[in-house]
Amino acid sequence: MQIRSVYLKGFRNYKELSLKPFGGANLIVGGNADGKTNLLEALYFCLCGYSFRTAREEEVIRTGEDRAVLRALVEKVEFNKETAVEISGRGKKLTVNAKEASRRDFPGYLGTLLFRPEDLEIGVGSPGERRRFFDGIFAGILPGYYSAYRKYIRTLNHRNALLRRLRGCDRVTAEVRAWTEAVAETGSVVNILRLQALSLLAPVVTSCYQAIADAKLSIRYVSSVGLAESVSSLRERFLSKLLLIERAELQCGQTLVGPHRDDFCFVVDGRDLRRQGSRGEQRTAVLAAKLAEARMLEERRNDRIVYLLDDVFSELDPRRRAALASALQGRQVFVTATEPVTELRGYSWWIKSGTVTNRG
Repeated sequence: MQIRSVYLKGFRNYKELSLKPFGGANLIVGGNADGKTNLLEALYFCLCGYSFRTAREEEVIRTGEDRAVLRALVEKVEFNKETAVEISGRGKKLTVNAKEASRRDFPGYLGTLLFRPEDLEIGVGSPGERRRFFDGIFAGILPGYYSAYRKYIRTLNHRNALLRRLRGCDRVTAEVRAWTEAVAETGSVVNILRLQALSLLAPVVTSCYQAIADAKLSIRYVSSVGLAESVSSLRERFLSKLLLIERAELQCGQTLVGPHRDDFCFVVDGRDLRRQGSRGEQRTAVLAAKLAEARMLEERRNDRIVYLLDDVFSELDPRRRAALASALQGRQVFVTATEPVTELRGYSWWIKSGTVTNRG
């Protein structure tokens, strides 16, 4: 998949822009607030149909304009797609090949690699951030994972609502017990599927990290109910733990163990990078996981995907910069930077206050 052309009008700080990207590496160079990330956001809109920066998408409309218009020609293996997004005060309209469409119809749906500086928090932030990160990857690489996860969340929400309603009670009702069994059942399925997905993903992550950092990275799944080889054995363990703490859960009004409380750890040479890793190691670990996801999606789709990388080369030493540049070869890549990246061979686009010039 490649973006062959893109057109913007009234988007963020861009009054109007027509661009024909290079099929390989596109380096987007400019100062702070000149519009580098805005351009990546526009490309993401054209590929996926929504913003990765805001849920209030009317914010992207340029001051003084009544709407923002984005169009792109996206080349895929089987056929080309012309995507269009129009955002106004009345809402958003998506079209593909001039027909009204949804996000799922857009060519980059579950198939675009996005890396932002904020992603560094995945490695060092809260367990919830890591769960969302890995759950997103697992949904793309393991069929059935997303539906199993959603079923667990629905069951968990029902149980939590009941626990809140009975909060402070000492008596455990039959209804609570029924939802306890349902949470143990659906949660065990999610736990086992996570292990299966991680067994597919982890070797690829290790390989990507080794290529960039010349060190061995492993990923550990830290389960709040323990690990088991089958759903049935894990379900019994999960249920026993829930029954053991059900009075405490009645007092606080929430489910205290399960996949929604689990964590993932990046480990290099026995060091948990959350506590003992440099920013370069933490950044490289998250990037390696994203690159691994991209490789697996490409294999599953039998097509290359587009890479959108915001400020990815900062805080990497020269050797890692060169290794990353090498890993990106052969794909259409859009990389933002405040200065030229000599290790990256491709096309350079220079941005100044929303105006783009091509310097080859």
